[in-house]
Amino acid sequence: MTNGTQRNSLPQRIGLFGGTGFVGSYLVDALLANDFHPVLLVREGSKQRIEQRDRCTIVIGDIGDDSAVRRVVEDCDALIYNIGILREFPDRGITYEKLHVEGARRTMDAATVTGVRRFLLMSANGVKADGTGYQRTKFRAERYLQDLDLDWTIFRPSVLFGDPRGRMEFATQLST
Repeated sequence: MTNGTQRNSLPQRIGLFGGTGFVGSYLVDALLANDFHPVLLVREGSKQRIEQRDRCTIVIGDIGDDSAVRRVVEDCDALIYNIGILREFPDRGITYEKLHVEGARRTMDAATVTGVRRFLLMSANGVKADGTGYQRTKFRAERYLQDLDLDWTIFRPSVLFGDPRGRMEFATQLST
């Protein structure tokens, strides 16, 4: 059953936040291999990190910019929030709070406002309210999502292994 528009015959558009990192590069590949159309928020100067960028929609911007987030979310069928850091650099504005909590909330709120119903959040194994800064902020993002009226999934991987594709990832850092 269709509503008479051509939208139903097009590949589903999946908004991906965190598509230029280790896990994100694999998510882009998986989305493309399964006939989805990735829409990625990409920081200025990071576009070259996307191997198949000609098959994606790229929105240049920052997770702290409501307008950029909204441009990614519009017309998407689902969203994946995959932004995560293992180490903070507060002097550069790179903090767990900004990326794990504020960015995730901004994206979840944009989903709610625009009518995107499906939301996947990459969290982490072992998150808890009284844990490390990393664990606490991932936990808070989970709780925020669980209180929204969205069709959500939270996935909590532990240690991830794979070809780092020229990116630094946790398992490679352990081996050096």
